Amino acid sequence: MVTEKEAGRKGCPFCSFFDQFQEAEVHVLNATKEILLAIRTIIDYEIEITDRTIRKREGDPRAEKVEID
Repeated sequence: MVTEKEAGRKGCPFCSFFDQFQEAEVHVLNATKEILLAIRTIIDYEIEITDRTIRKREGDPRAEKVEID
């Protein structure tokens, strides 16, 4: 008996391809994760630079970094 999930996978060309190459699916998912992590790192860096620029222009005396024990 074919489940609804399996029936949906057969219609998707990517799923059909990955069903033939199970190992490739894992590599593609890992690569996607790495790309998203890299993008998030770039965004975090740009936010930090923008925040510093705003503080310098406004003369805001907020602390740069606070460590909590």
